[in-house]
Amino acid sequence: YGLLRRDGTPSSQGLQAARPFPARVAGRPVRWAWTPEEARFELVWQEPEAAEGVTVITLPSLRFPGEVEVRLEDGGGFRREGSRLLLPALGGRRLRHVEVRPAGSAASSEAASDGSAPSASTVDGGVEDGGVDGHVAPSSAPSDT
Repeated sequence: YGLLRRDGTPSSQGLQAARPFPARVAGRPVRWAWTPEEARFELVWQEPEAAEGVTVITLPSLRFPGEVEVRLEDGGGFRREGSRLLLPALGGRRLRHVEVRPAGSAASSEAASDGSAPSASTVDGGVEDGGVDGHVAPSSAPSDT
């Protein structure tokens, strides 16, 4: 009963434990959900008028080993540092919504086939500031998971 099998691959318990989550929220979380069948994490939060800092989503490497697709509905930016996705506060009272999936997941591929794929910016190993939608590779920054 461990997170990894003897051959180093994730066990079913390891995959169940490897869930993305909001580690810090610049405001009040409204809801979040992890749908493992779709490899999709969603967070909705309310930022207050004087919001400062960043919202941090932890993305376990067992579920998010490479690039990620980020859909952020409000035009805010984001960047990935290791296993963390950072979304700076925008200020001004607003409801924010983000969805994160591994790039190339089945849901991402389906979106691409129907023409609704987001615009993408890809980084190999560095820190990338994304736009509203984009793909971001993990940086070499140390992870805290």
